Amino acid sequence: MSDTHLSCKYLNSSPFLHVAHHALETQESSASYLSAPPMGRVEGDKPQSRNDEHSNLFQRLLQHTGIDIEQLKQALDYQTLYKIAERQGYEWEGCALKLGLRQLEIDDIKIDRPHRVQEQKYEALKKWKQRRSFRATYEELIKVLIECDRLDIAEYICNLLKTNTQEMSTSLPQS
Repeated sequence: MSDTHLSCKYLNSSPFLHVAHHALETQESSASYLSAPPMGRVEGDKPQSRNDEHSNLFQRLLQHTGIDIEQLKQALDYQTLYKIAERQGYEWEGCALKLGLRQLEIDDIKIDRPHRVQEQKYEALKKWKQRRSFRATYEELIKVLIECDRLDIAEYICNLLKTNTQEMSTSLPQS
């Protein structure tokens, strides 16, 4: 089963996911499905590369969720990593590789926690955060999740960050 198919069950949760998923599956320019033509693209230009599509999806996700890029530069906390691990499927190994973990590290995680996939996923994210320290940001993780075709989790993170930001702003005393 491909990573793209793993996110199919989440498609009904968001119009953004449905449209973006279709663009990725058909390998066509996602911009044509996301209501705006790619900037500078003219009839006859060659199709966008996969990296361009991921970048375009990232920008569209920010627009869709109303998240400011500066908010994504924050370092992730362990509680958020745990919530993300809960949503990952068996594609977590590919995402861990894209985050910079080596296959040997992934194998060690699996050996140390046999039959405990949730712990394996969380441990891989923890290793990435420990290695990257304050550079383990929302932005970096979201971009990797988009590469792994887990737009549902990328959108979830943006919405979680947006909710946390709104809760913090309403709890601050008004002057």
